[in-house]
Order: sequence, then C-alpha cells, then structure tokens
Amino acid sequence: MELPLGDLWRDTAAMYRTTFHGTRTINGYNGYEPSYYQVLRRALAARDHTVLTALASFGPLLVSSDNHVDDGGEPWASFLSNHPDVSRLNDHGNWTLFWLPLKRRGPPQDRCASTPLAITAAFDAHGQVDAATLTDQNPATRWITSHSQRAGDVLVLDLGRVQRVSGLVVSMGSAAVLYPGALNVATSFDNVTWETGFVGNMGGSAFRAALKNPRDARISIPLGGMAARFVRLRLEQSEPLYPWAVADVAVEGRRE
Repeated sequence: MELPLGDLWRDTAAMYRTTFHGTRTINGYNGYEPSYYQVLRRALAARDHTVLTALASFGPLLVSSDNHVDDGGEPWASFLSNHPDVSRLNDHGNWTLFWLPLKRRGPPQDRCASTPLAITAAFDAHGQVDAATLTDQNPATRWITSHSQRAGDVLVLDLGRVQRVSGLVVSMGSAAVLYPGALNVATSFDNVTWETGFVGNMGGSAFRAALKNPRDARISIPLGGMAARFVRLRLEQSEPLYPWAVADVAVEGRRE
C-alpha cells in the first residue's frame, strides 16, 4: 500500500513500481471506480484510522509514505505514526516505511434475541421526513442532506413507545462514499435528554460494508440494550465534499 492515494498518476505509478518490487498493492486504476475505493480515498483524505484497521483485517500491511507530498492535511507520516498499531520501520529519503500487522476481527455479536422494531416517524433538522423511505428496504431510495456534511446534522427515529434497543443497521445503498464521517448515536425517552450509546469514525465500517455488498452497503452499530423511544444519529464533524445519505435504517431490539 502506498500513500497518499487519490491522484491518478500516484495510483498508476504505484502499480508500475510493483513490476520491480513484486509486492501486491492496494492502489489500482480502471475506467470504473468501485464504491469501496471511493470510501477508501475519502477515509484516507480525512485521516480516519479506522480504515487502516479495516484494511489490516485482511492481512498485514507495509505502507510507504511519500515525504514530499503535501495535500494540506495532517502529514502522512504523522497520521500513520499516531495509529496505535502501526510501527515505523525506516526512512529512505523520499519515503518512510510503516508496518501494520494483521488485525483479526472479533466474533460477531449474538443478535439472536433481537428483532426489528417499528419506526413510526423520523425527523431531521428541518422537520419530519418520510419514514417509509427509510424502512422500505430499497437501496435505491434514500434520505439525503441538501448540503455537504455538517457537524450537528441529525436524523431522529421515533419508535412510538419505549423499547429495548440493541443496535442499528444503516444502509448507504450503492453510494457508500456518502457514509457519516464521524457518528454519534444516542437514545432518549423524551426526545430532550439523550444518552450516548456509540460514537466513532465510520470510514473503516463503510469500507468493509462496500466490499461486502457494493449495491447495498450496510453498517451495524451495537447499542447494548438501552431502553428508549427515540434514537438519534448525529454527525460529529463536517465534510466539505459529500452529503450524508441513508438508504435504509433498521432498529433492532426487544419489545417491552
């Protein structure tokens, strides 16, 4: 894997260099850009460590960083050094080499006791939205913000009454690159006082979701069985290029 990614010549140059060193790379080029690669580029541009961890779940990574490239963000060498599992190997003039070992994923959570809960209404910052669009299980229909992602953008789900909420499954449909960059999921009894159940960057989860099903990329978010009537999804950081889109959302839990 070579960083940074995104510009065409860097990807093709990385592919050319493989003819000399023989090491497989993540870089690639085609007339069609797969959705998972769009997510990868966006997550790396945002310096999202979770996408590195997601990549390492497939095998160890040797990462080479071009020290002469400045794209206006955090320096690549600094970004890589700040990952808790990355080791700095050595510097070779223009390049610095890093090592990220295999990161095995934990066993999937047991969701046998959970069932889909009805969503009776949904709201965003502008008022009520069509809940049917969010629950029709059609990846081609979606709710989407009218602007690029802004910290504080929200989508609130009303379950109609208090229930035990164990998790969410959120689909971005075929547009995985419109994933929520940094997401806070909270629950409430009254839509006033909120308890956070999850907060984190979503690049790694979106990348794996797009790899698994590029036509209906779905992210699962555990919430631990909180009792609540309302579930709120809120963006924690802004993103200047991409809006936020949700094709479908399912709330899982237990009816009280």
